[in-house]
Amino acid sequence: MFDTTETGGYTGNTLAPQAALERVLARQFDGLDILKEICSAVLSQHLAARYEGPLGVDMMLVKTVQGIMLHPCIEVNLRRTMGYVALDVARAEYDLPSVLRPLFGWS
Repeated sequence: MFDTTETGGYTGNTLAPQAALERVLARQFDGLDILKEICSAVLSQHLAARYEGPLGVDMMLVKTVQGIMLHPCIEVNLRRTMGYVALDVARAEYDLPSVLRPLFGWS
């Protein structure tokens, strides 16, 4: 899970175990378990014979007049993402701030 500026610029990842991140998302989005199953099935169908390795699917929860809605697929990254890095850091049990901030800025 990561944060952005109002214009969509990356500002950092939340550092927490995967289960904790999923609990936060599940409070805002009812279909998380179904979404994980669908993503797994679709990605397996299209990538299993072509790619082996880490991947990340960028999604976002968007505030609308109807409430919080899911944008289910911004992009699929066939590589280790900052989300992987944040999970690895969270597993390390260091005394770290709750958000991993990059050393660079986007405008």
